[in-house]
Amino acid sequence: MSKKELFGDVCAFIPGATADDKNRYPKIGTAFKDDRGQISIKLDTLPVSSGRWDGWVNIFPPRGPKPEKKTGPGEEDEPF
Repeated sequence: MSKKELFGDVCAFIPGATADDKNRYPKIGTAFKDDRGQISIKLDTLPVSSGRWDGWVNIFPPRGPKPEKKTGPGEEDEPF
């Protein structure tokens, strides 16, 4: 079996509802590339977006983990 390496994030293209709304690209899975150059996609979810998703997905470079929220001196990181 060939080894697969992370290739990118699979994101759905969801157009804005109006001309003033932004397009959205929620992550729905992960793409992998094997040593032969073939790309495989693992879907984790499918978007349900008021019927605006038409099946198109994009592959973007993988995002790193979200940065941790930094707190200043004397600030607590606990919810109240």
